[in-house]
Amino acid sequence: MGNEKHPQIRCPIPKCGEVLRKPERVMGGYSMGICPDHKKVFVKTPPFKNITPPEGQSMDDGRRLRDEGMALVNEHEDPAWQDEADRVIRELAYSGVAFTAQDLTNRIGMPTRPNAVGARFSAAARQGIIEDVGYAQSTRAARHASRMLVWRGTIEARTH
Repeated sequence: MGNEKHPQIRCPIPKCGEVLRKPERVMGGYSMGICPDHKKVFVKTPPFKNITPPEGQSMDDGRRLRDEGMALVNEHEDPAWQDEADRVIRELAYSGVAFTAQDLTNRIGMPTRPNAVGARFSAAARQGIIEDVGYAQSTRAARHASRMLVWRGTIEARTH
């Protein structure tokens, strides 16, 4: 059972849902805890506070550069791969089960440009199809055990 300082937080990994041990808040509006099956996992929680960008920079600058980069990747990636990725993301969103980019690439393979994976997930999130619900550790060797977002279909995506 949780308390106000350490509320009960569950593992966001698909088909897990175990209560995390030793929950603690970390940066960026996420909490970290230990899942008996998945080791350290990160779950989205309310943020501490708004983070102010360095002087002379704005969040708009970062968003603009992000959007330009994703547009460039989308422009040069195989349209057939992008269509298939969008179809699978919608299918996963509709299922109501939490999933990761690794679930997508396990099903349809990696694109020519690996950044295209993130671009498709970002597009689906901006369209309101999916929302991030936490972090998990990647098991793909090329990712060097880095953190990756865990996604779930929005209520709208699951009901349409």
